[in-house]
Amino acid sequence: MSISIRTQILAAALGLFVPVVLVMSQASRATYVEHQEALKEDARLHAVLLAQRLDDGAANAEGLVLDALRTLPPLTQVAVTDDEGHVIAGAVPAALEVFCQGSAPRAAGLGAVTVYLPGRIAWDRTWAIYQRNYLVVITVTLCVAVIAFVLSRRWRRGLRALEEHALRIGAGDRRADPPPRMPSSEMVSLQASLMAMEENLVSLERQVVRQERLAAIGTLMSGIAHELNNPLQAIAGRAQLLMREAAATDAAKADLDLIQRESARASVIIRNLSRFSRQDNVSPELMRLGAVVASVVELRQRHLEELGIHLVVDDASRATVLGVLPEFQQVLLNFVVNAEQAMASMKRGPRLLTIRTRDVEDRAYCEVEDTGPGVLSADEPKLFQPFFTTKPVGEGTGLGLSVSYGIIESYGGRIGYRRAAAVGAILWFDVPVVP
Repeated sequence: MSISIRTQILAAALGLFVPVVLVMSQASRATYVEHQEALKEDARLHAVLLAQRLDDGAANAEGLVLDALRTLPPLTQVAVTDDEGHVIAGAVPAALEVFCQGSAPRAAGLGAVTVYLPGRIAWDRTWAIYQRNYLVVITVTLCVAVIAFVLSRRWRRGLRALEEHALRIGAGDRRADPPPRMPSSEMVSLQASLMAMEENLVSLERQVVRQERLAAIGTLMSGIAHELNNPLQAIAGRAQLLMREAAATDAAKADLDLIQRESARASVIIRNLSRFSRQDNVSPELMRLGAVVASVVELRQRHLEELGIHLVVDDASRATVLGVLPEFQQVLLNFVVNAEQAMASMKRGPRLLTIRTRDVEDRAYCEVEDTGPGVLSADEPKLFQPFFTTKPVGEGTGLGLSVSYGIIESYGGRIGYRRAAAVGAILWFDVPVVP
């Protein structure tokens, strides 16, 4: 069972009070013993003084004892004994344990003088210290209790506000209420962490919604590709039939040839879109990286031209790899789109996108190099982390490179980033080849 902060602080104060009282009791007892020893020393000094007065020829011992008792503390007893130990003046108390005694011998062996100071004096002196110490302890304990009550009240109010905030986040309430004031720097830090978590959660929700939309667009794109393929085939077939007619002029045949070529190009694009959008239940197959590059280039060629980006393809890989074509398309497409967006933000300078493939020992290698501004050194370690993006809000989900990382890793491959030799960035991956 959990215990409240207030109860814990009060218990701690009480736990501190008990050992302090015990320590003070031991210290007071030691002080009491010290006062008893001091009282015995006082009694001895008084006895020495009385013995000197008797030796100096005082009138009589009885009168000297009476004079001494008038100056000594109340209840004090004085006894003067002869050389045989008989009391010749004063008296020996019956209860010796309540007195602190001190003796002094007389000159020439005439006897001794003993002074009995009441032990109550030592207790009275010690009790004053007892009272002062206990007053300090009780005052400090009460102050701690009051401070604990006040602070715990503030802390409970702050913790309750944080709890309500957390429950509100869990319930899906995203109201932007002003944050309440926290009573301590630790709670301020906790509140800041909670608000940062809420912001990340909102961002993640938006990204998930965006991914759901993209998935829906992919499904729709697959259907549209299927529906467009039939009329394109009809157009290409009609154009081919018209070209065979003898009455067709050379100009008409040239136009029909253009129609046929563009229809074929549109069919290739639609086929690539269909493959890219249909990634479920697809078995791995043997392929070359060049086929992946060609399909992605076919999809992005027109957009690259619109952005004024010059594309160079250096396909030197001849090895075969085992994989799912749409997945490799997705990886390469993410690389190309990142390069496009990096160079699209440039106001000056060359815009050159280079795609290279190579066979390096037992691995097929592919890289995409751009002439954009590159990546900040602080951001390089986070490039492949989920939801990390340097793009403005609404232009990137931060999932492209992390998804690419997962795809390449699932094939036993490697993926990475490095700076280009001159300017820009290079994103690359390699996968094992099939012997």
